[in-house]
Amino acid sequence: MQLPPDLLPDPQHVPIPTPPPPPANDLLPEGAPKPTPPVPPPPPLDLLPATPTPAPGVPVAPTPVPPKTAEQTLKDKMRFREVQSMAERDPHAIELWNNAHRQHTMEYRRQWERLYFVYVCDLMRKIDPSLKDLIKAWETGHISAQSLHNSRPTVPMNQLRGPLGQR
Repeated sequence: MQLPPDLLPDPQHVPIPTPPPPPANDLLPEGAPKPTPPVPPPPPLDLLPATPTPAPGVPVAPTPVPPKTAEQTLKDKMRFREVQSMAERDPHAIELWNNAHRQHTMEYRRQWERLYFVYVCDLMRKIDPSLKDLIKAWETGHISAQSLHNSRPTVPMNQLRGPLGQR
């Protein structure tokens, strides 16, 4: 498509950019003081004047977390059972459990069972981190059951007093 000669750009003509508008302060005469900036408006009035406003340095209490519904608690328990069975089917967990039940002394058995419960709980946390509270409670209960503090001391018969200990 050919343009008519009067619409063709002139190679001698170069457009000159227009300068930007001068800043507002350049319009003032020299030596004149600059005007003061406008004062910000006052804060809006409190519609409830009896409401205390917190002090600037006082930390605000966190928002309380609403308790879980019964339905959500039931879903969490069901999911916990699923995760627990997945973790207990792990080959290393099975090996730890079998080692624990092959031991001849209770102390060795407790040590192996502690290892088993720690390993299973770590697997459960990896599978579903949202159940960390349930897993922690389950782990605490099972590991504390393996503690020696829960076992009753045995007293030899010759040291008993009373009808059983009399000779």
